[in-house]
Amino acid sequence: RTPSSTRARPWAEPTATPLCPVGSMWIRAEAAPPSRSVIRSVLAWPASALPLPGLDDALRDTGFHLVEADRQDGSATKTNWSIGLTGADAGLAATGSLVFAPAPGHSWLPALLPARHIVILPSDRLYPDLAAWREAWRQGGREQDAAGALIITGPSISADIEFHRHRGTFGPRFLHLILIDSGGGP
Repeated sequence: RTPSSTRARPWAEPTATPLCPVGSMWIRAEAAPPSRSVIRSVLAWPASALPLPGLDDALRDTGFHLVEADRQDGSATKTNWSIGLTGADAGLAATGSLVFAPAPGHSWLPALLPARHIVILPSDRLYPDLAAWREAWRQGGREQDAAGALIITGPSISADIEFHRHRGTFGPRFLHLILIDSGGGP
C-alpha cells in the first residue's frame, strides 16, 4: 500500500524490497524534491569520509553547511541537531541493519544525536548478513575493527510500561538510507 503523501510527489516512487524487515519504506528519488527546509547546518562526518565525492560542495551551493562532529571539543553536544549525515561501513540485508566501525573521522555523534540520521551507503558495502560482513572484514585484515562496531537497525524506538511506542528516546526518530551505485553491479 502506498501512502498518499508519497503518491502526491512526482519525484519519488515507493519501492518494495526484502531489505525492509523493520517496517521501513524505501523511496527511489527520480529528481530532487522542492526544498522547504529552514535547516541549514548538518552534523556530519568530514567531507573526505563521506562516500559521495563532491557532496559537501553541492550542499554548500544550495545553502547547507556540514559541521564536522568533534568529540574532543564537545561542541556537537551543545546544539540540538535536526540532521546527521554519515556513511556506513556496511549494510546487512537480512536485518536491514547498518554497521559503523570505529575509525578516525567517523564519529558516531551524527548517528545518535540528531532527530534524523541520513546514511549514504555504496552498494558494494551491502552484505547478506552479519556473518558475511565479518568474513569479508576478516579476509581484508580488518577483523579487529569489527570488534567495536555499532550496529543500528532502524530509528530509536522504545516503549513504556503500558507498551506505548516512543520514537527518538535514545537516538534519531528517523533513519534514512541513500543507497548509491558503486559501479560494480548490474
